[in-house]
Amino acid sequence: MWLDALLLAFQYLLSVIPATVAGIVLMELLIELGWIQRLGFITAPFMRFGHLREEVGVSFLVSFGSPTAGIPWWQSLIKKD
Repeated sequence: MWLDALLLAFQYLLSVIPATVAGIVLMELLIELGWIQRLGFITAPFMRFGHLREEVGVSFLVSFGSPTAGIPWWQSLIKKD
């Protein structure tokens, strides 16, 4: 019983961890290349509707791909204010 649960947990982790790592690496690459700023037009209508700045939309977009990459954007926005 315990062994079955351990094996199922291990199989789950083997399927989830590579996708998570790939998402983080991809989003960091997009950030470094400046493509995320160019993709800001996707979130722009929502940010205008919510009366928010463009930077919030970009960090929101980044957080979908990688919360680890999106959190520093939010922190930098808080420090600016």
